[in-house]
Amino acid sequence: MGMLNPRRFLFALAILSLPLSYSVKFMLGWNEVTWVAPSLIIALLLTLFLRIKQSANFLLLIAAALTSAFFGSIILKAFGISFSLYDTLRDPVKLILNVNFFAVCFRFFMKEREFAIKWVSISVICQFIVGVLFMLSAYDVIELPVNIQEFTKGYRARQVLWLSDTVGIMRMGGSFIEAPPFGLFMLASVVILYLEKIRHNRSRWVKRGLFFATLGVLCSLSTQILLAFFVIAAGEVYRLQKKTGKEILLVVGILFLFCVFPIKAIHSLQEKMSEENPGGHGLGGSVGERTFHIQNYFSMIKENPQMIPFGIGMGQYGKYTASVHENLKDTITPQVLPIDWLSGFGLVGTSIMLVILLNIGKRVRRAYNFLGLLSFVGLLLANMFQSSWLWEAWFMALAYMNIPSEEKETKLG
Repeated sequence: MGMLNPRRFLFALAILSLPLSYSVKFMLGWNEVTWVAPSLIIALLLTLFLRIKQSANFLLLIAAALTSAFFGSIILKAFGISFSLYDTLRDPVKLILNVNFFAVCFRFFMKEREFAIKWVSISVICQFIVGVLFMLSAYDVIELPVNIQEFTKGYRARQVLWLSDTVGIMRMGGSFIEAPPFGLFMLASVVILYLEKIRHNRSRWVKRGLFFATLGVLCSLSTQILLAFFVIAAGEVYRLQKKTGKEILLVVGILFLFCVFPIKAIHSLQEKMSEENPGGHGLGGSVGERTFHIQNYFSMIKENPQMIPFGIGMGQYGKYTASVHENLKDTITPQVLPIDWLSGFGLVGTSIMLVILLNIGKRVRRAYNFLGLLSFVGLLLANMFQSSWLWEAWFMALAYMNIPSEEKETKLG
């Protein structure tokens, strides 16, 4: 029996712990603890162990984030808004740790891809099992430890999709605080495993992981995740154009049942919430809330054009918004990715991020033709309206997309 490889062990642990979001602290009864994702800490240890270098573009992005934090602090102080050093550095540090996680994933996908892919699949399967167990706990089918049981009960109260006054479906969320980030984790895994399958990797781990990741996406019943999945699935349907018409109709029918119907149901729910909270004041339905944040950002820069170059600092949007709108909490986030970037690290940081994404998009397009491009668009869409965009799974999928392909272009057969 060979000796345990410490770097492989740490990477496997990082991928396995990737779904352990800050909701875990509530399950453990650590409500007052400042939560740092275990995968980010482990990745930092791996970077020190392997001496992994960061790309120049990401270093520029980090510099822009720190610069925005500096100028944002000056602006907040000028407006008499109280803040702490922790408030100022929390999101920039989280960005730095996620960029490092990207670099670690890129290194393993490049040099030890089969090993890395295997553990992505294992992580997906484990998280799906957790999601099923938590749903059973929420409906009192099984008993779990008290703190976890209470969490699942609270989750059920918040994350049931009501199809009528009496009929509802609980959205799967696993160890995440809500369904959308769970769906993002699953969709990011779908992207990785689907593109790996296109590379002609027919291993059992790829097939199993892709199957459970797809189930996770569908069970999340999150509008943005289902739409993102539909974009990716549309490419696969087109790839199957050489098959018989009946098989194509079957695939289209399945996509309709699992995507269009849930999207329609969720849309009806959002309309109901908007009716209950008209006007989009930031506390109503998700559509009205995001509309409010878009309008609020443009009002913010109209009154304070000095915020345009470097923003108000990552994570500081809530403090400024709460100072203007007293009915809102200072922990509120834009929940619209471009607005989050523009308000957080301004036009400079946003431009750097767009250049990075454009380079990754070009690389995945060259490697996988239009299937890669649709997967890239789907991944962006899945993170477009999250409560926070700094999710490790998103950076992991981007890292996979950034690796060069052995072939210049993937065939569609």
